[in-house]
Amino acid sequence: MQRTDYLLLGTFFTLDSQVQELDQLHLQVRLNSRHALYEGHFPSRPVVPGVCVLGMVKDVLQHHLSQRLLLRTCTSGKFLRPIDPFTMATLDLTVQYTPRNLLLDFVASIQHERHVLCRVMGCFQPYAT
Repeated sequence: MQRTDYLLLGTFFTLDSQVQELDQLHLQVRLNSRHALYEGHFPSRPVVPGVCVLGMVKDVLQHHLSQRLLLRTCTSGKFLRPIDPFTMATLDLTVQYTPRNLLLDFVASIQHERHVLCRVMGCFQPYAT
């Protein structure tokens, strides 16, 4: 897979560490607090948009599986606290994934200092070029 296949990995966030346990990934990610996206979301108090959380999950799974993915559904998203890229630059991301027919179900959560910030779930499908 080419570097350009990632939406956010390498620019919006980077991977500091990754551990795999069966169909579950535990990652430490570092946010780029200087990313241009924060100029509009929001200039006086930047927060990570929910769509970027989904993009991070997609990029992490694509990187791990070496397969391009397309978000098919997001069945649940619960955001408990805003993710501030300046005070929460390092995050713990957990992604559980289960292959089902031609789909890939996922449940992901982001934590900072043991506080759950958000949980999302849904499914991806392989992206055919």
